[in-house]
Amino acid sequence: KSWQDEVASMKAKQADHYQKEINCLTDTLQSERKSFATELATLQNSHENNQRNLRERLENAIAQKDGEIEQYIEMFEGRIADLDEELQKTHVVAHEIQAERERHAIEKEELVWNLQDSMTERKRLEKQIESHQ
Repeated sequence: KSWQDEVASMKAKQADHYQKEINCLTDTLQSERKSFATELATLQNSHENNQRNLRERLENAIAQKDGEIEQYIEMFEGRIADLDEELQKTHVVAHEIQAERERHAIEKEELVWNLQDSMTERKRLEKQIESHQ
């Protein structure tokens, strides 16, 4: 696997993890809403003030859970944005590494050419020396 695949896989796993947590919180909220609604229905024949107090308590609890879920969603979205930023930085570094590899390859090629030129010149000089003896 390339590092891009590994980063994409890590990002997908992280996003999947966050989505599962959001789903769990949503399921919990729905379960609590259902539980609260059942409790409210059971107490409907009670005194009017008790009903009103219970309704307020349940609505506040639901609003609190909604707020918690919204905070988790914001936190997860922030973390995903952080991961995206890290991924972008990784891409930049990868491009820099590739450019450096290409520069090294060109330098190596130039050194090989210079070495070959030097060896050719040395042989030519050796032949000149031999011809003057």
